Amino acid sequence: MTPAKFVQCAAFMVALALLTSCAPRKTAFTSGTIEGDRYRNNSIGMRMNLPAVWAYDAIPKRIFDDNCMSSRLFYAKYEPSGGDFVYASIDCLLIPDKRNMQGVANLKKVLKEGSCEGEVKVTIGQNDFAMDSLNKEAGGINFTQLGYSMHKDNYTLLFVGQFSRETEKAVFKKALETLSFSTTP
Repeated sequence: MTPAKFVQCAAFMVALALLTSCAPRKTAFTSGTIEGDRYRNNSIGMRMNLPAVWAYDAIPKRIFDDNCMSSRLFYAKYEPSGGDFVYASIDCLLIPDKRNMQGVANLKKVLKEGSCEGEVKVTIGQNDFAMDSLNKEAGGINFTQLGYSMHKDNYTLLFVGQFSRETEKAVFKKALETLSFSTTP
């Protein structure tokens, strides 16, 4: 298995593990499309600006956890050809939710200041057990992982990034600062 394939599988397993403690939900948003940098389904419109060298993998319909009723909205990756191995990926997951929720301004605040009172949370640290395991299996490549969760309207968004360089981690944080929503697709 190539390092890139291994990282992609590991990212999916880590995201799945994060969701195992969710309470059962009645509804899931399971279909949508990516058009350029905009995700659309029949309930939410979301824009996140990533550089053109990142490849979006739109996932039009997928529920991977029946208890959580969660949807993987999209997967984006950066993997240049030639030279040293470089890899980065971002998973965007949506979880239906009924809690009191905050707007996108809180996510921008936590990205700039490192902490925020409210619903935005840094969900994964760089010393996470899964990252330690991944780095051992990857044979000397030093991956780090960063995640943010954010509540909006009646759902939670979870962004999980994995990176082999700090450069791509900075791109991820900058892209999250460009995040915007609309209540129409």
